[in-house]
Amino acid sequence: MNRQNINELAEKIHRVGFEGVLPYLVQRICFQPPQFVVSRVLQKGSEKAIFHFCITRQTGTGNYVLDFYDAVLQKEAALAEEIDGINLALLNHRMVEVDWQKVLRSGSAEASTTEERKIWAEAEAIEGIVRDLAKLEKTGGAEAALRLKQKYWAGTEYQEFTGTSLSGKVKDEISQRFFLQDESIISADEAFRFLQNRWLERKLQVKRRSEKHSELTSQEGTGKHRYSDDVRKKRKKRRPISNPGD
Repeated sequence: MNRQNINELAEKIHRVGFEGVLPYLVQRICFQPPQFVVSRVLQKGSEKAIFHFCITRQTGTGNYVLDFYDAVLQKEAALAEEIDGINLALLNHRMVEVDWQKVLRSGSAEASTTEERKIWAEAEAIEGIVRDLAKLEKTGGAEAALRLKQKYWAGTEYQEFTGTSLSGKVKDEISQRFFLQDESIISADEAFRFLQNRWLERKLQVKRRSEKHSELTSQEGTGKHRYSDDVRKKRKKRRPISNPGD
């Protein structure tokens, strides 16, 4: 392995704002994958942004390059009460009780025999959660399932455990690709503020469209009103038709 290359990758991600990625990079690159993604989460209040660092191997040198990262801003959204018999508030609570960072970590299952009962109970709880999420995906709750997955599993080793990614997109999230150049690296905080501004801009545009639609609807209704009033006035002005003999 090219240690200098791996250290340079870790330094780039550190300059964006995330520390401690070197061990993860070493573990992944030693298997020589053609490409892989390092995901990290930046939480600020009820909002969070997920950062996906896309790393690829060069064909000629075998070194790995990191040219960009994708940042996704997620807003806390209210879930429906129930979908296909699954109580989403209860499902959310069940997912809160699991330490996903610990569960979705290679080698974290080691424990003494005295903890076996706890391991079995946690595994059964997780199996029930996964089963309900899969059921939601097959019915009308695919977006709700994705929201919950991204809420609790983003930034973990979920992809390594399941072989699937969390790259799906929900309606009200904002995403942007940021390219990394040695002389100009946009930090995670800067990307977060940029995405927040874009979200506010989108919200303002939606509000303006809604106001314009209401205004047009009101004008159409007023126009019909005026037409009806004019017709009634003309009818009142008509003279009664008299017979010639009168």
